[in-house]
Amino acid sequence: MHRFRKGIWALILCVVFGCAPKEEDKSSAVSAYSLGGTVSGLSSGTVVLQNNGANDLVINQVGSGNVSFTFPTKISSGGSYSVSVKIHPNTQACTVNNGSGSVSADVTGVKVVCSAESYSVGGTVSGLTGTLVLQNNSGEELTLTQDGNFTFGKKIAKGADYNVSVKTQPGSYFCSVTSNRGLVTTAVSGVSVICSTQTFLLSGTAGGLGS
Repeated sequence: MHRFRKGIWALILCVVFGCAPKEEDKSSAVSAYSLGGTVSGLSSGTVVLQNNGANDLVINQVGSGNVSFTFPTKISSGGSYSVSVKIHPNTQACTVNNGSGSVSADVTGVKVVCSAESYSVGGTVSGLTGTLVLQNNSGEELTLTQDGNFTFGKKIAKGADYNVSVKTQPGSYFCSVTSNRGLVTTAVSGVSVICSTQTFLLSGTAGGLGS
């Protein structure tokens, strides 16, 4: 009876003065997605991959054909990933394609190509004034300060893609890259980088002019 009366009074007070709302749950679930892909051309031995310089993943070749892989640690939505090779097989070189970006769904398209043959990627730069930074496959960087030939330090496995892009433009100059992507079957030396001063178009109207 006492508890009943106490409950009635609590209800009356709640109606008259208002009830304090329950504290809302401020935590919100953040989606996380997996990161993976395939290794091709791995004839024997072991390749060790990394994501963002950590999270080592050991891949062994069993039998023949491609090997699928998935990193054990998922990535929060909007997070970035950068897959690299930490340890190459003893007799092969491995190259990562489609290895960087940000996640909004499960990533399954990372491609690691391994081969006993590997080749350099390079070309020429002209019109350069200042410091230019190039990238190959959104990974290895190469800093240039003068015209001439250039070659990236890391060789690319035969059968893998190369994709040379400009990471940092040289100040007020603008550099464009052509013949900058393709499939590696032999040494690549035809990448062309041409730099020039940036020009701007000024437009408007004029009034009050005579003949």
